[in-house]
Amino acid sequence: MRSPTLLTSRRHFQRHPWQLLLLLLGILIGVAAVTAVDLVNQSARESFRLANEQLLGRSRFQINADAPLPEALYRRLRTELALSAATPVVSGFVNDGLGKGILLRVIGIDPLAGTPLDQGFDGVRLNPPLTLAQLITARHGVILDSRTASQLEVGVGDSIPIITSKGRQRISVLSLLVGADEPRSNNLLIMDIGQAQQLLGLSGQLSQINLADLDRQQQAQIRAWLPNGYRLQTAQQQHQSTAGLTDSFHLNLTALSLLALMVGLLLVYNSTHFSLIQRQPVFGQLRALGVTAAEIRRAILWETLAIAIVGSLLGVLVGIVLAQLLFGLVVQTIDDLYLSNNINRLFISLPMLLKPLLIGTGGCLLASWPSIRQLARIPPRQSQLRYQQEQRAARSNRLGLYLAGGLLASSALLAVWRDSGLIGGFIAIACLLLGLALMTPMVVAGISRILSTPALQRYPNRLALGRMALRDCYRSLSRTGVAVMALMIAVAATIGMAVMIDSFRSSLEGWLQQRLNADIYLRLQQELPGKAEALPPELIAYVRNHPAVRAVASSRRIASSLNGRRVEVFSSNLPEPMRRGYRFTEGDPDTIWKRLQEQDRVLISEPLANRWRLATNDPIVLQTGSGLHAFRVAGIYLDYGSDNGRVLLPESRFNNHWGDAPPTTLGVYLKPSADADQVITELQQQFGRLSNQQPNQQPNPLSNQLSNQSPHQQQPLEIRHTARLLQKSLQVFERTFRITDVLRLLAMGVAAIGILGALMALQLERQGELHILRSLGFTALERAKLLLYQSGWLGLLAGLIAIPSGHLLAWLLIEVIHLRAFGWSMIYQPSLSASLIGLLLAVAAALLASLWPAWRFARYRPRLQTE
Repeated sequence: MRSPTLLTSRRHFQRHPWQLLLLLLGILIGVAAVTAVDLVNQSARESFRLANEQLLGRSRFQINADAPLPEALYRRLRTELALSAATPVVSGFVNDGLGKGILLRVIGIDPLAGTPLDQGFDGVRLNPPLTLAQLITARHGVILDSRTASQLEVGVGDSIPIITSKGRQRISVLSLLVGADEPRSNNLLIMDIGQAQQLLGLSGQLSQINLADLDRQQQAQIRAWLPNGYRLQTAQQQHQSTAGLTDSFHLNLTALSLLALMVGLLLVYNSTHFSLIQRQPVFGQLRALGVTAAEIRRAILWETLAIAIVGSLLGVLVGIVLAQLLFGLVVQTIDDLYLSNNINRLFISLPMLLKPLLIGTGGCLLASWPSIRQLARIPPRQSQLRYQQEQRAARSNRLGLYLAGGLLASSALLAVWRDSGLIGGFIAIACLLLGLALMTPMVVAGISRILSTPALQRYPNRLALGRMALRDCYRSLSRTGVAVMALMIAVAATIGMAVMIDSFRSSLEGWLQQRLNADIYLRLQQELPGKAEALPPELIAYVRNHPAVRAVASSRRIASSLNGRRVEVFSSNLPEPMRRGYRFTEGDPDTIWKRLQEQDRVLISEPLANRWRLATNDPIVLQTGSGLHAFRVAGIYLDYGSDNGRVLLPESRFNNHWGDAPPTTLGVYLKPSADADQVITELQQQFGRLSNQQPNQQPNPLSNQLSNQSPHQQQPLEIRHTARLLQKSLQVFERTFRITDVLRLLAMGVAAIGILGALMALQLERQGELHILRSLGFTALERAKLLLYQSGWLGLLAGLIAIPSGHLLAWLLIEVIHLRAFGWSMIYQPSLSASLIGLLLAVAAALLASLWPAWRFARYRPRLQTE
């Protein structure tokens, strides 16, 4: 026999399909946001892992350094330690020269050392088969992935133009990797190691040395044998050092997606709560006929579970589509801020899809359980009385005030407790938003009750509709309370993110204007990301001796490591005009610059100091070209260029530890009477294209066995006005936060759906009241106005409450989240425009959501109900 409870539920949704639709939409949008962000985050991390495996093949260990390795190190490793399983690898990035915009990774292997031509890929074969002689003797001959060949529209035997760090060159396709869908072969060029060294300008040098399985004794032996500056790493350590760069960025995206899910679950709670309350008289009749509370509870749980599964499945499907749209934005942001990766592919697997499916289903059941439990405990007689429903809602709201106080206190505690970390900061935000949301219904009811008092209205007879709308707001709080909470949270998130972004932009723009204080900046044009070429000595001498030049700031940077984490080390001659562009977190600038002249003193950026809890005069141990070396902090400067951290030291000190080499960038300060455009024209005429010879980046005892001759290439000189450089930096900033706009729109969409559902529910419940209104002479327009006034008032109150809530959220984002995640301190700047936009957005969302219910409210015909 079929359950009578399930039969009544089916008939209810058949009569009111829009309730089911709104419930599904709330689940769908929340799950879609979590699915999309989770897929994007996991795909980015998987791309980093596979990119590392491109270099490792089947090996589990590698020897690498911050600069290329000399070939002599590999020969000594094979002869002195008798490691026959060691294989040399040369790698580098190139761009296709066909205008396709594809970043390709070149991997040079040594087949004679035992490296297979398929680089250890499973289920992949060469078509056509290739001999070692063909691979070794063909000039710039490569093995190309078949998918990449299709993208480039080339085949076996074709010659392809590519752009390397040494200029434009050509490669020949000898064979294709075909077979299984192997992501590690994406955008990959495999060639002989000698050919790769010529192509990439790494003659006599290696990128890394791969090693097979090593026991602990062998690992200890190799680490003790390696010269200073070289390290033995496992595949897992290499992956962690790469993926760890973007952990904070991914965590912020996850938090935004969970915000959309939280708003969605509030909508689920609201829709489920109203659906059950509306059917409460029917459930009371079933109880009177002998159906037990347990049977009703069980049937409703099955109903909710079915809706949750369907909504979550639809949300996962929509999330996959949304992930395809967001992935490009995330990849662009990671390329701008962190590092480039040739494997940019959306990975979708069953475990990735099960996670948001379980979150959506479990969250829906948890959101629905309070209403289900309460409904099953109500005596049959009380379930028929509407006023008791409102009394219970009022008691729940009063209890919510006590809970809100506890949540707000917890938020404050976690915000000031720095050791709670980034997770504690996000929990503080969740407690803040939930605490403020729980207070919202009582605030709305209190303000509505006060303003509806006739004594406070000058013309009570003329404002009858407004007073009725105000009274409806607190009379139907059990129906509208959660919808207003959802709208308030969504608008508060919008205001908070806008204030945070505006504060960040203002701080960044001020920092850039101070830091980029030179008139002109020079560097060789970078054809490839991250490839900064050394400037020729003749250019440096010409600029220094130019009569219009007042001072020249030279700089160079390399990657180093601190406590196993990547940091950037900068060197500069630090002329006086350049020093004025640095702001310090504390201390007198003149004293700090004098302190920097002391032996082994360095400046560190604020993110580095915050990440490792460093202060002035603290020691800092860096991996240098000659091994680990201890420096001491002379001062901490503000910096928004890297959340991983930067170290700045004088040029002479840098050369002592990392080797002498020409700078890669020049900042040119002109005399007040000089014409910048004229100087740029002269530089373009003299050095429009430069003959660049790459110097040895890191001297080493083994370097006398190297032959480091780079091919003679003509390379363009990039000359930039400071204003253009500032503009490009701000464009990167705008791209970084574009994805947050998408997620905020999702939260607002969920909140608008919540208002629509609440007002549709009220329109359905108040059909009996419409008989009275019509009999009293209310026109269709007046009935519509009544609902529009109510929704507009709810939107206005939600917006007003969201303004201080949003600014509190922005303060937490600036002073807690960004400081703990990225180490950046920003100046909090309240925004009147963001507040007004949020207020208008709340009112507009509520009014737009009420148009359809108001139209139905106006067209209601009592005659159809009495026949």
